[in-house]
Amino acid sequence: MIRFLDHGWGTLTTRRPIPPCRWDRFDLLCVHGGQLQLRFEHQATLRLGTGTGVLIYPHTRFEGEPLEPRCRISVQHFAIDDSAEELPGVLQRLVNRRNGYEPVQLRPHRRVRGDIQRALALAFEPQTQAVHDMRVAWLTLILGQLDTVESNALPAQPEAWDALDGWLRQHVTEPITVDAMARQLDLSPSHFSHRFRAVFGVSPGRHMQRLRLQEAQRLLRETALPIKAIAQKLYYADLANFYRAFRKAVGITPARYRQRHTLRG
Repeated sequence: MIRFLDHGWGTLTTRRPIPPCRWDRFDLLCVHGGQLQLRFEHQATLRLGTGTGVLIYPHTRFEGEPLEPRCRISVQHFAIDDSAEELPGVLQRLVNRRNGYEPVQLRPHRRVRGDIQRALALAFEPQTQAVHDMRVAWLTLILGQLDTVESNALPAQPEAWDALDGWLRQHVTEPITVDAMARQLDLSPSHFSHRFRAVFGVSPGRHMQRLRLQEAQRLLRETALPIKAIAQKLYYADLANFYRAFRKAVGITPARYRQRHTLRG
């Protein structure tokens, strides 16, 4: 038997993180905007970006905080009672699952998000048997569209990924390839890319772009390098592309940023 509990949308902020939780139900948490970091028992960490999520099993302790000012999420809580009721395969496999979690990808995100919106809307309808059956059908559809990242796709030692992130920051002005990143963790490039996205929520290329734009902000604040030289230093061959990427990430142009933040003696 499937029982539906709390469902809804939420926005997390640095002032409104996820406090320590331990539910007696499944929690399907999906990120639809921003980034989120979750911490589980035994200090395991999981970073989620837009279009990713996690299915948390009952009795699993976790807490979390957004990695950006705002993080938009959807939450679906449900319980699966151990009964003789015949369940769809994607639900049957979860019977008796406890103390664990599955990182997932929402592929394609836009379509799965639409299905989540329709499923959540049913939570506010009069709860008849017909509505309950529709909710089970939507949950089955949603879970069936999620690409599970196997548990062994998460590092046994999260500090290895923190060390990699530190190494990338130290070499942000160098032409680092995915192959070079993968060698740091002794993984094949394809396996590394899959695991990297599970941990950081974005591809290695997008993460490097983010780090380079952070370095651009530092150079604009602390040096007198011309903006064109900064762009070239960070592998933006086209100055217009650098301006577009910077403005999209920071909200203002590099010149305006330097004007506002230049260190003055």
